Amino acid sequence: MARTNTQISSAPLAPRKLGRRETRRAMKSGKEDAKNYKGIADATMTHALIEIRSSALSGQHAVNKWLIESCASIHSGNANIEVKLTKLANDISEIRNNPGSTGRIRKLNQSKLENLQLEESAVRSQLSMNRENLKDLRRMAEEASDSWHGYFDAMAAVYVRALSNKLGRDVRTSAAEVPPFKSLEIVDTEESDGEIA
Repeated sequence: MARTNTQISSAPLAPRKLGRRETRRAMKSGKEDAKNYKGIADATMTHALIEIRSSALSGQHAVNKWLIESCASIHSGNANIEVKLTKLANDISEIRNNPGSTGRIRKLNQSKLENLQLEESAVRSQLSMNRENLKDLRRMAEEASDSWHGYFDAMAAVYVRALSNKLGRDVRTSAAEVPPFKSLEIVDTEESDGEIA
């Protein structure tokens, strides 16, 4: 059910357009439910609506799974970076505390210190980029989750419209009576460790 050609992220998105088969199935379910449940209200959760909701929820579960898997490698990389930053900070403080006894050693240590500071800057930059990537992945997951919410709304609207048509109700007002859909929360993928200063 994922999008193909023009999809930017690999997050499992809902289909942009409802397929013919899905639309026909929702319409058929609406018409059958109109026959089976004569006095049914538009917003009643029937088996067909529960099936549509479970399909959308399973799509949102897939989004959460994708987010966890996508963030795992970045989290482990960030843990390695934080260990490296701690080591670099220790090396820098050691050289600053003991610059050397002779001029030649001080000059060599000053060169080492500059190289360590450059390396520390590069590693901090990598950590910052990784954290931005985590934020971007979360935004992609939120958009993918919203697409499944839209999928439910569209499928439920097709179902309710067919149900209302069969029951002889005003179809224009029945679109507003689509049952509410409670989306799943996006999993929290924030790193638990504090920032290295």
